[in-house]
Amino acid sequence: MTICYQARKWINKNTFDWAALSRLPEAIHILEANLDKIVWKYISYNPAAMHLIEAKLCSPSKPRGDLDKIDWNGLSSNPAAIYLLIANPDKINWKCLSRNPAAISLLEANLDKIWWNALSCNPAAIHLLEAKLRSPSKRRGDPNKVNWNNLSLNSAAIHLLKANTDKIDWRWLSRNPAAIDLLKDNRCRINWTELSRNPAIFCDYNDSTNKMHDLDHHKSCMHSISNPLQSIYLEPVKAKSILN
Repeated sequence: MTICYQARKWINKNTFDWAALSRLPEAIHILEANLDKIVWKYISYNPAAMHLIEAKLCSPSKPRGDLDKIDWNGLSSNPAAIYLLIANPDKINWKCLSRNPAAISLLEANLDKIWWNALSCNPAAIHLLEAKLRSPSKRRGDPNKVNWNNLSLNSAAIHLLKANTDKIDWRWLSRNPAAIDLLKDNRCRINWTELSRNPAIFCDYNDSTNKMHDLDHHKSCMHSISNPLQSIYLEPVKAKSILN
C-alpha cells in the first residue's frame, strides 16, 4: 500500500524550498499537485518521481531553462531510473552511475566505464571492488584504483577495512554506521566531529543487551580506580589501614 504523506498542519507551505522539496520522495503528492513549481533538475534524483520524469521526457514542450530540464546526472544517481538509463546509454553519467547501488548489472556489463573512485563508496559493489583489489594498478594516482577514503565510508566494506587497517581513512570511517565496533576498538583514531554525524552512536536502551554492556563497562571503570583514598569508598574495611 502506498503511503500518502501530507505536510504537518503547522507547516506554512509558502515557505517551501521547491528545489529541496523536488528531491524528497515523501513530497511526491505535493509535487504532483504543483507541477509548475517542480525544479526538474532536482526531481531527477527523486526515486518516487519516475512517472513525472517519464511524462516530462515525453512532453513536446521545450524546457524554459536549465532548471526545467531533466538532469541525466541525477537520473544516473537515481536507483529507480535504471530502465531509462538502459534505454538511453548515451546520456549516462558513469561517475554518478558508479555510486548507484541499483546499477550493478549495468556496471558489470560495462567494466571499462566504471569510475572506481566513485564505486568505492557503493555498498552493492563489494564483489567488484574485491576483484579489483586482487589486481591493483601499479600507477600512482590512477583513477581506476580503489579509493580507500571512499571505501572507509562504505557500510559493506568493513571486512576489507579490518584486513587493511593501514589503508583506513579514520576521518571518514568515523562517519560509517557499520564501523562502530571497529571505532570502539580504535578510539584514539576517531575523528569526533565526524563521529557526531554517525547515527550508530545511539542505541536502543530498551534493549537489555545495551543495559548489560553499560553495567559491565561501569564495573570495569570502578575496578580501574587506583587512588587509595578513592578506594576507601569502595572498600571501607581498608580505610583504617590506609589512614594509619
